[in-house]
Amino acid sequence: MAGLLDGKVAVVTGASSGISKETALLLAREGARVVMADVDRQGGEETARTATQKGEEAVFLHADVSQAQQVKRLMAETLDTFGKLDVLVNGAGRQVETPLLAEVSEEEWDDALGLYLRGSFLCCKFAIPVMLRGGRGSIINISLAIVLRGSTFSLPYSVAKAGVVQLTKGASSQYCSQGIRVNCVMPGVVDTPGSRRVSSSASDRGQICRRRACGTNRRAPGCSQDDPILSFRGVLVRVRLLLCH
Repeated sequence: MAGLLDGKVAVVTGASSGISKETALLLAREGARVVMADVDRQGGEETARTATQKGEEAVFLHADVSQAQQVKRLMAETLDTFGKLDVLVNGAGRQVETPLLAEVSEEEWDDALGLYLRGSFLCCKFAIPVMLRGGRGSIINISLAIVLRGSTFSLPYSVAKAGVVQLTKGASSQYCSQGIRVNCVMPGVVDTPGSRRVSSSASDRGQICRRRACGTNRRAPGCSQDDPILSFRGVLVRVRLLLCH
C-alpha cells in the first residue's frame, strides 16, 4: 500500500528521543526518506536503525541546530544523499527546569533561545531555499500549548517556544504564496524523556499540567481533569493531518 509520503524527503531534528523520534518514525512508515538529525549520536543512530530494520529508508546526520554552519551542512548533506527536501520538522530541544526570572543566568537564557528559537530559525533559513527550488515544501515547528498560558517551570523555555509560534506565523505569511506551508504543532504535556527530566513522577508531571497562569482559572490547553499527561498519539495525528494538505 502506498504511503502518504512516498517519494518525499524529510528532515527531522531532535530525532533521538521524544516527540521528534516518534515523528521521524511516523514519516518513515509513511514512505518518506528521512534524515534524522540530532547532537545525540547514539540515540539518533538508534532511531534510524529502528526504521531501516523495518525496510524503511532513513539515515542519521549529526547536527547542532544552534550552529549555522552545522545546519547549512545538514541541508547540503540531505541534498547530496536524497537530492531534494520536501518536509522539515523542527523538534530539537531539551526540557530543563530553571529558577525564577531574577535568578535565571544569562547562560540559561541564551541556551534556551539558542536551541529552540535560533535552531528553528536556522533550519527554516537553510531549508526554505532548497524547498523553493523544488516548488513546494512543508515545515512543521514543534512548540508547546502551555507556554502561552504562562507556564513557569522554565521562563527561558516558555519564551523560546512562544517565539517559535511567531516565527511560524511570519514564515507562513512570507512563503505560502510560493508553495511553502509552515505550521506549528502545540501539544500539551507529553510523557517524554524530556518531561521526566523536570519531574520525578507522573504525579509531578500532572502538576506541571495543572499550573495556571496568574489571573486565569483555566487548565492548561490539552490537559483533562483525569488524564493530564498526553500520549504521542494526539501529537502524531496532528502532524499527519498537516502533511495531508
